[in-house]
Amino acid sequence: MENQLPKRIYDAAVAVIGSVMIDPSVSGDVFAALRPSDFLAPTYRTIFEAEQQLFLVGKPVDPVAVSALIGDEYRPVIMDVMDLTPTAANCMEYVRLLKQETRLHRLRLLGDKLANAATLDEAASVLEQAGQLSASSTGMTALSLQDGFARFCERQNQKTEYIHFGVSGIDQLVYAELGDYVLLGARPSTGKTMLALQLAAYLSQTYRVGFFSLETKDDKLIDRSMAHLFGMSYSKIKRHALDQSDWRMIATQKGRLTQSNLEIIQATGRTAEEIASFARYKRYQVVIVDYIQIVRTAHKGYSRENDVASISNTLANFARDHKVLVLALAQLTRDQEDQRSKTVRAPTLASFRESGALEQDADIAMLMYLSEPDNRASDRVLRLAKNKEGQVGKVALAFHGDRQTFTERVIDDNTFRHVSDKPPEVGDPNTWQDVSLDQIPSPEFQKQGGKHAQTQRT
Repeated sequence: MENQLPKRIYDAAVAVIGSVMIDPSVSGDVFAALRPSDFLAPTYRTIFEAEQQLFLVGKPVDPVAVSALIGDEYRPVIMDVMDLTPTAANCMEYVRLLKQETRLHRLRLLGDKLANAATLDEAASVLEQAGQLSASSTGMTALSLQDGFARFCERQNQKTEYIHFGVSGIDQLVYAELGDYVLLGARPSTGKTMLALQLAAYLSQTYRVGFFSLETKDDKLIDRSMAHLFGMSYSKIKRHALDQSDWRMIATQKGRLTQSNLEIIQATGRTAEEIASFARYKRYQVVIVDYIQIVRTAHKGYSRENDVASISNTLANFARDHKVLVLALAQLTRDQEDQRSKTVRAPTLASFRESGALEQDADIAMLMYLSEPDNRASDRVLRLAKNKEGQVGKVALAFHGDRQTFTERVIDDNTFRHVSDKPPEVGDPNTWQDVSLDQIPSPEFQKQGGKHAQTQRT
């Protein structure tokens, strides 16, 4: 069969596997779009499978590594592939061509079978196969209720593993998984980047996290992260005024860095497609984008609202198609004053700036705002405003700006049932990081309409 394949299929296969070895940055896009079954020639399929295996374990994908994995007998073929692939510039066009030509070749084979069918049943079977092959080109799949029930039973026998963000009041309400699209909205200068870095540091203990910054320089984000991780004064870091006690703290707790799988990417001027492509190449499991309204659009729409909607849709599809948790930060509209009470209204899902598509795309949407609108040092309220898989609710976050850290105070609300009459006792930890959020006494949190008692997590 290999010798009977059209030359176009050979050429496309060579261009694809050669591009992966020439330019590793295209690997994520290629392996997301193709499967080994797309390579009809067994030799090229074996090379592609070797490239994919190396990519998934984080090893370099080059001719030497591929040859070592599948054997020296493939070395001449690999060398020919490299000679025939001068550049990876048009790699994704070759991917499209390979998928198209492979499907066309299979349909032609089925056409031959149909022409030689001996019975009506045999012809009907061939037509059904052709229909399935044609339908697969759309990317849509159908799941019957019976098959869905079988998968349901299988899932129920598996251990549940949901993603925790390190904010207990939120974690006990959401059932976040890889593949979800999460929004964190806040008005300017509320602390959304600070909170996002804290969430990134927590998530990076379990997942590979990529923090894509489109606004803040990476060195500044590193400074903030160091203040959070080591509990040091951010103002001292900015003045380069760390003393011996600070350096001792760094030395004793440097292990925190080795436990982290967080990378910060300077993404100013990048598009959502470029962010998704780089995330696939780096195999991130969690992607944080700061922030969505300044992501550049690949194709300008006729309105800013359409541009933002397109960016959001691209990130949401990327999350779902590739089982990556995407946490996108977003600006909210400015404070609106209630004319009757002369108080500032809390933001709602309708407050997302420049596009209503944001709230529609999100699986989970969190809104953060000041508990005292005129006091930047006041507690933040983190409201879970949309939660497709559970309840909504809110928590109060105490703001520690000089430590670049939020600590949690859980508001006694209908969605939080565990209420304590007295605060927990705090021991004498060696450093502030040794204090669990469960141990921090929570002073009363003021809310319009009355006081709320302290709440502790279980």
